Amino acid sequence: DEEFESALKEIELNDKKNNSSSSLGNEEGWEQFLDLDKVKAVRTAVEGKSVYLYKSISILQLPPKQFFQMYCDLSYRSHWDETAISIEVLQEDQQNEVVYWSVKIPFPMACRDYVYYRK
Repeated sequence: DEEFESALKEIELNDKKNNSSSSLGNEEGWEQFLDLDKVKAVRTAVEGKSVYLYKSISILQLPPKQFFQMYCDLSYRSHWDETAISIEVLQEDQQNEVVYWSVKIPFPMACRDYVYYRK
């Protein structure tokens, strides 16, 4: 989708400029609020509302296929994902699953609950 493509272009542009994620959020109006070794996060106020828009980049040193397998294996996820309070398949058929995921988010944000459909 268009939003995904825009985010991907921004990441590629950051890589070309600095070969890192250090320029994440250097645009006017963005404030960096998290800067760890492999995770960077920025936010900007949404005009006319009392909420923020967030962007983050995480750097993982593993092959894409391994990342995909690790990310999709829900039983293994609870071992490596410290933010996963709970993750489980609610419903499934031969090719599809409905997944519930409760996520612990650092302050100032509140924890989130997601229900998503995956093939």
